[in-house]
Amino acid sequence: MLCGYAIVWVAQRGLAVTDAISQLVQSQVEPNLQKNFLDAITLGITSAVRAGPLGAVLSLLVIVGGLLIWLELALRSAAIELAVFFMPWPCPASSGRPPPTGPSAWPRCSGPYCWPSR
Repeated sequence: MLCGYAIVWVAQRGLAVTDAISQLVQSQVEPNLQKNFLDAITLGITSAVRAGPLGAVLSLLVIVGGLLIWLELALRSAAIELAVFFMPWPCPASSGRPPPTGPSAWPRCSGPYCWPSR
């Protein structure tokens, strides 16, 4: 149980560091974003045209690689969400008692949908 809390704490700290780094990069890029974007688009188009079909194929390869990295990050995020969703509840684990086992762990079935007792 302690490891579960430690993992959550480490993940939160990692996200905080990542957010801080992203904010730093964004603050450096934001003033010249339009110029940098137009320069990158122009350079990508003109270099692909000058390089011929090989340049176009390499440009498409870079685009596909970027999309695959984005997909991998989205799937990783979904996997983390699912792992956290299926983590055990902390209340039964913190009671200090072992979990019930055997027939006493399940409530008695009563009603028309139960198997007859043997």
